[in-house]
Amino acid sequence: MSKLSRAVNIEDLRRLARRRLPRSVFDFFDGGAEDETTLRGNRAAFERVRLLPKVLVDVRQVDTGIDIFGIRSSLPMAIAPTGGVGAGRNHADLMLARAARAAGIPYTLATPATASIEEVAQKAGGRLWFQLYVLKNREFRMRLVERAKAAGYEVMFVTVDLAVGGKRERDLRNDFVAPFSPSWRNSRDMPWKPAWLFDMARHGIPTMKNLEGLARSSTRITDIAASVGREMDASFDWEQLKELRDAWTTPSAPRRWAATGSWCPTTAGGNWMVRRRRSRRCRRWCAQSARRSRCCSMAACAGAWIS
Repeated sequence: MSKLSRAVNIEDLRRLARRRLPRSVFDFFDGGAEDETTLRGNRAAFERVRLLPKVLVDVRQVDTGIDIFGIRSSLPMAIAPTGGVGAGRNHADLMLARAARAAGIPYTLATPATASIEEVAQKAGGRLWFQLYVLKNREFRMRLVERAKAAGYEVMFVTVDLAVGGKRERDLRNDFVAPFSPSWRNSRDMPWKPAWLFDMARHGIPTMKNLEGLARSSTRITDIAASVGREMDASFDWEQLKELRDAWTTPSAPRRWAATGSWCPTTAGGNWMVRRRRSRRCRRWCAQSARRSRCCSMAACAGAWIS
């Protein structure tokens, strides 16, 4: 029996990853920005979720399927975008996409993935979504949109809450850079991680395939630690979001898309791009958040907000 099959929960998987990966790579996956208060808050929010049971119901045949963006999914979930996942294991993007297809759920490819848009479509297939970072290089980001369209991706998610990169302190302490470049500080425990070391020696250190050809604006280590954020377009606004929408979907070839991130109800409310036909629960929560001068995370219901 493999070690992976002995894992009975997510924390078991986390411990296995910590044993397999060099510290710098593990911290890249496990960490957040600055004091990681948002990271802890997100986890606490999920831990507050409770399932409402229905009793005295025949559950011999359970159907966990649900329609997501108008298409049936076998589970009410999808694989979220994870940039640089190949730093932990080569071909990890393809593995995740194939697992999603086998499970009958969508897979979301991140902009800084270690497999290209075309490679995932050709070698994995299934229901494919694409997550787009709004890069400063507008020509390059529009090219990513066209590539995803040509490859048959079903939905595009535009990340709108990353105007600048976060200060990822674990990465700074570990001298972790992306794409990964070995140094004494980030590599000193690699000899004690033979499985990871053999994988990288055999296949090579993966690169961010979708960002190949993008001119980088900085080479400073403090900027590289936030490698994605330093390439973001801080001027991105509603008009530019409309341009992306119009490039992705047309009346003759409609496609689903969503703007994702942490939204403030007072920002989204009243804008000409926001749908009025929102769920009753979403409207009630946003109204409460606005009265309390609080921002709510709209990532979960972004598809209901944006056409």
